Amino acid sequence: MAPRFSHLTDWLAWQESFHPKAIDLGLERVREVAIRLDATLSGRLLRPKAKTVLVAGTNGKGSCIATMAALLRAQGLAIGSYNSPHLLRYNERITINAVEASDQSLCAAFDAIDRARGDISLSYFEFGTLAAFWLMAQADLDVWLIEVGLGGRLDATNLLDADVAIITSIALDHEAYLGDTRELIAVEKLGIARANKLLVCADENPPSTLVAGVARIGCRVLWAGRDFSWRVDDSGAVISLSAQHQLRVPRLQLPLPSVAAALVACDHLGLLTQIDNLPQLLGATRLIGRWQRFTCQGVQVLLDVAHNPASTQALADYIAQDAQPFIIVVGMMADKNIIESLKPLTSALYVHTIGLPLPRAASASALAQYARSLGMKTSEHENLQKALEPVLAQCLTEQARLVICGSFHTLAAAYPALTALGAKEVCDG
Repeated sequence: MAPRFSHLTDWLAWQESFHPKAIDLGLERVREVAIRLDATLSGRLLRPKAKTVLVAGTNGKGSCIATMAALLRAQGLAIGSYNSPHLLRYNERITINAVEASDQSLCAAFDAIDRARGDISLSYFEFGTLAAFWLMAQADLDVWLIEVGLGGRLDATNLLDADVAIITSIALDHEAYLGDTRELIAVEKLGIARANKLLVCADENPPSTLVAGVARIGCRVLWAGRDFSWRVDDSGAVISLSAQHQLRVPRLQLPLPSVAAALVACDHLGLLTQIDNLPQLLGATRLIGRWQRFTCQGVQVLLDVAHNPASTQALADYIAQDAQPFIIVVGMMADKNIIESLKPLTSALYVHTIGLPLPRAASASALAQYARSLGMKTSEHENLQKALEPVLAQCLTEQARLVICGSFHTLAAAYPALTALGAKEVCDG
């Protein structure tokens, strides 16, 4: 039988509308398909020979995986990674040894999943997760790095019994699915931990439900603030992997808790050996869409996917390292806590709100109303493309940096718009 589709765009368009729910948490359906696929791969899909690391958290998951990948590749190890969502291309989600999955390989994976599922319906995310496992299982890899999509306990990635589970942070987001308190959200994220396996918690203030749950599960745990720590001083940061092992690093381009968790996980896997110039490697590690810097028509531009209160606070802290004033362009989803997400950024000289071409998106006028309620000066724009040139001109006049944030979709619009205006990425430390 011929494949259902031969082009990646057709597969993805079909997946987006095939399943009745865009988000459908639960492992029963996807596990059954995974078992069928696993049988064709001699057990390598659900029980890979490679070490497996599963990373959950409200924020910082991608940064943690990017750091681990850089550390492991520097030692010559073969690495597969799975992240979501993507910014510009679906292929970004799955990489084998830092090379994005090709359209051809993704189509082959989707065809295998489609044949195996029978009459079982799968969501867009479940198709992608199984495709990542399918492609990694067929590669000769040393480590799989897997980012949880939503929560943890009922997320499709939790099909794996990971050798190491990492929780980067616990904050309010996706409350409709995970609960409206940190205590409830912690229970969902802790679902990726396994008895007698290692859990690394980079949240310095873990909810009581997390502490109690760890004892109930019986996993080995390393706590931020007790077993490892970090601090910042004038010359950079100091990460303490243990009382005897401290590492001084320069100013990082990724969140420090995520970097520390990555180091600790690699260390306890026995995979943190003989890396030349480790501080320099960490300082050079970047992730698309996280504190990413450009220059455009004489203006410094900072792009960040911050889209909830905890991530905008981290963005504000990063901005505050330099005294330069800043102006914001923001587009967000309507189901986010917009007012709390804007609060850390109220020192901006001006906020320009934009619309996004998605049913879930907040309108530019709604965003502006929230911003004005916080005392922010606002201007509304139909979309980012129409906002960019006048905002850049304002930044020149005010001698201000431009910060673009609020959603993966906002940044997806920003990259081509900036490129069209001749923007260049800044890659120094």
